[in-house]
Amino acid sequence: MKYKFYDDIRNLCRKHSTLNEEDIKQLEVIAEELLFDDMNAEKDIFMDVKDELSNEAIVIFHRLPKTTNSLYKNIVVGKVAFRKDEPGPLRTLETGQQSQGLFAQTQEGLIIKQNVSPIISGGRVIGVIIIEEDLSEQIKDTFDLVNSEKNIVDVQEAFSELNSIDDTISDNLDDIIFMFDLNGKLKYHNKAAKSCYQTFGYKNELDNLDYDNLTLDNLTFDQVMYDFTQMNRTKIEKKITFNNRRYTSKTIYLEEKKMLLLILIENRISVAEESMHLLDSIEIQEIHHRVKNNLQAIISILRLQSRRVKSEESRKVLMESVNRVLAIAATHELLSKQKNNDVKISLVLDRVLDNLKRVYMEGTKIKLNVNVDSDIVLDSNRAVTLSLIINEIIQNSFEHAFRPRHKHPEISVVVSQKGTWIKVEIRDNGVGFNDDEVDDSRLGLQIVKSYVSEKLNGILEIDSGKNKGAKFLIKFNRVDN
Repeated sequence: MKYKFYDDIRNLCRKHSTLNEEDIKQLEVIAEELLFDDMNAEKDIFMDVKDELSNEAIVIFHRLPKTTNSLYKNIVVGKVAFRKDEPGPLRTLETGQQSQGLFAQTQEGLIIKQNVSPIISGGRVIGVIIIEEDLSEQIKDTFDLVNSEKNIVDVQEAFSELNSIDDTISDNLDDIIFMFDLNGKLKYHNKAAKSCYQTFGYKNELDNLDYDNLTLDNLTFDQVMYDFTQMNRTKIEKKITFNNRRYTSKTIYLEEKKMLLLILIENRISVAEESMHLLDSIEIQEIHHRVKNNLQAIISILRLQSRRVKSEESRKVLMESVNRVLAIAATHELLSKQKNNDVKISLVLDRVLDNLKRVYMEGTKIKLNVNVDSDIVLDSNRAVTLSLIINEIIQNSFEHAFRPRHKHPEISVVVSQKGTWIKVEIRDNGVGFNDDEVDDSRLGLQIVKSYVSEKLNGILEIDSGKNKGAKFLIKFNRVDN
């Protein structure tokens, strides 16, 4: 049975996110499970995904309470959940951490408490589940709004104790400073922490919140304490990005004090540097946007020409060219929507492979398996090069690997990384070919060989033979040698 909410989830995910079809199907399955689950029957339950352009959350599913009235009078599916109103969903979408008991304000102005859990697929957070509880009457007197006049905890005593650990603390009160007990409960925080977390949308009083509700990375309190108590570490320092801001996070274990200190230092740049960076980013985005538009124009011309030619061979060559230009355009489309010149290769390949599926898989039984490390980031030049190489190899498999009655035709793509080295493995279980006997005039194979060698400075291994399928293995370093 196909439920109406499937269309909402699919359309909203395609419009606002970069989730692939498998991710969307997983969200649909979870939504159906929530629909028939009787747990939390008295509560509103939502699913949100992140809007890649606005950096806010989008509501894609709402399960109404089964035993009472909903907190909502109007439809909220498709509405924005702003960070300033609902900090929990965005925090969980960005860190993968659960957000438990964080206060929020609904689109209709109600004060609520949210428990937020991540939905994980392939090591990535693809969405969140939100369970809401009405707190309007319970916390009118204690709700910590942005303009609240409540007293801030005096942490002078804590600072004096910490000076012996790190002399810079008392001189950097603009940095966020938290102190937790060994149960992970917040006991001290400075004014900078309160002010900054209000900009993140936190409406709770920070005191006694759990470490796992305040940290901005994916390490839980239990993981941190394990490192300190079992691995004999005394300090954990790392770079993190949250809400488009960059921080240095420093966690220190004060064993004698039975406390855990967390310092978050924002990595700021000067106004002049920021202005120059913004101008450069805008120019780069505009360039990618224009390149994308020009490539779309070329694609339109090639498609028009393919419809006019009479030769089937000519039409085939023109459509292969269309696929090549689409592979290039995929990278520039993504880069036109972001400020830097690096791009997640998984997002590029999603678009390249979706195009190949539309062209070659309709009416066939060919199975395409894809496993791409979502953490791999490449500069625009390497991203374009790799997308073209993968496009050529898979296009070749679709066109030549399988006979009409081939049993269980299958193509697999695996892209992984180890250190700075990227490994791409593409194989099919088709009829195979003898590389030595392949005519080098074939443009596709020429592109693959020359691009791996000259543009990626990489290594290409081809393993194929009659009736043994074909395997292409590519290795290259993602940084300049």
